Amino acid sequence: MRDMDSLLSSVRNPASRGQLREVVRAYQAGAFRAAIISTWVAVALDLVSKLREIADDGDAAAASEIAAIDAAIINGDLSKLQKFENGLLDMCRDKFELINGRDYLVLSRLMHDRNSCAHPAFVAPDDVFAPTAELARSHIVSAVDAVLQHPPTPGKRIVQRFITEIGSIAWPSDDDDLVGYLRERYLGQQRESAKRQLAGLILKCSLALPDDVPNRSRLMLRYPQCARALNEVAPALFEEVLADVVRKKEETVGLSEDEIRFGIGALGDIAAFWEALPGGSGPRIVECIQTSTSAQLVEAGALSVTPPDAGVGEEVNVLLGERLKDIEARLLVDALSLRSVPKLVDQAVARIENSGSWSTTNTLMPLMPALVPTLTVQHVKRLCVAATTNYEIYQANSADFEFTRLFELTNEWVGVRNEWIELARFEHPYNNNLPAFPDARAAVIARWGAGVL
Repeated sequence: MRDMDSLLSSVRNPASRGQLREVVRAYQAGAFRAAIISTWVAVALDLVSKLREIADDGDAAAASEIAAIDAAIINGDLSKLQKFENGLLDMCRDKFELINGRDYLVLSRLMHDRNSCAHPAFVAPDDVFAPTAELARSHIVSAVDAVLQHPPTPGKRIVQRFITEIGSIAWPSDDDDLVGYLRERYLGQQRESAKRQLAGLILKCSLALPDDVPNRSRLMLRYPQCARALNEVAPALFEEVLADVVRKKEETVGLSEDEIRFGIGALGDIAAFWEALPGGSGPRIVECIQTSTSAQLVEAGALSVTPPDAGVGEEVNVLLGERLKDIEARLLVDALSLRSVPKLVDQAVARIENSGSWSTTNTLMPLMPALVPTLTVQHVKRLCVAATTNYEIYQANSADFEFTRLFELTNEWVGVRNEWIELARFEHPYNNNLPAFPDARAAVIARWGAGVL
C-alpha cells in the first residue's frame, strides 16, 4: 500500500500537488467528507489545467472549451460553470482522451460521493452520507492513478508526436540513448492505453512500412530499432502487443512475404517474435527464406539476426546461415551498412581472408576502418596475417590505403603489435622485393620507430 507521501510525490502538476496536500491533511485529521470533496476539486483543477496545456499547444477544440469556461468565469455565469463541471468527465474521455473508460468509472464514483458529501441536507435524515477512511483513501489513490500523475497528452496525440519525431533528423541513433529516450518521453507515466497504441504502431511499422510514407528509407531502420528498444524498456507490453498484432494478421489475410522478411529482420533476435507465430506459419516462413533473393533478405535486415531456438526460429537460423555464406560481397556491404552485427563482421573478415579476387578485397576492405568499434583483436590479427599470405589482398589497389587507415585506429590495441610489424616488413614478391604496403610501413615506423623492422 502506497503511503500519502509517495502519492503526493507522483503528482505531476505543482498546483494539483498543493491541492492534494490539503486533501491529505483533511484525511489525516479524520475529516473524510472534506477529503473527498477536496479530492474532486483536485481532479477538476488538474483536468482543466491539462485542457489549458493542450490548448496552448495548438489544439483548437481545447482552446474553444477554455475560451468558453474563461468567459463564464469572467461573467460569473454559474449555470454554465456548473454545466461545464457536470460534463467534464465525459468531455475528457470522449473528446480529448485525457481519461479512459476505467478512469471514467472510478472518477464518476468520486464525483457522486463528492456530491453526497457536499449536499448532505438534500437526502432523507436517515440517509446522510458518512464516508469511511477506506472510501476516502480509495478515492485519493484513484485520483492520482487516473489523472494527477499523468501528463496532458492523449493517446492519439502521443502517437502523432512520435510519428513526427521518428521521421525527423533529431532522433537518437545510439541504441542506449534510444532506450532512455523511449522510457522517459513515451513509456514513463503515460496511460497504458497510450502505451499500447504506440507499441502497436512500432510493431506494425516494423513488419510493414507503406511505400508512400515520407522518409521511408530512414524509417525502415528506425522502427525496427525502436521495436528492439521497446522490448528492453517494456518486455511484457512488447510481448502482449506483438502476439496480438501477429495473431490478427495470421487469422485474417496472413503475413505477407515482405512482412515475414521484415519481421525477421526487425524482431528475429527475440524469442517472443517466434513464440507469437502460430504453429501453422512455420512452413510458409521456411519457404519464404528459401525462395527470397539475397537482395530481399538484405533489404529486410534478415541476414543480420540470429534467431533463438524458439518456434521455427532454430530452422530459420540454419537457413539464414546458409544464405549468408553465398551472399555477394556488395550485398554483404549493404547488410553491414544496415547493422554491423558480429555475425556479419565475422563473415566480412573471413571473406577478405579467403579473398579469391582483387574485387572482393577492394569491395570489403574499405569497410574495416568503419567497423573498428565492432572488430576484435583477433579480427585485426587475422587480417594482417592474410595480407602477407593472400595474393588477392596485397595485390589489390586499395589494400595499402585501407590497412594504413586500420593501423591508425588499432595500433594501441593490446595484442596486435607483432602482426602490424610483420605486415610492415612484408616485401612484395613480384615487385622487386619492395614493401608490399609502403604507406602502412611508414605509419608503423612513425609510431614505433625504424628499429622495430
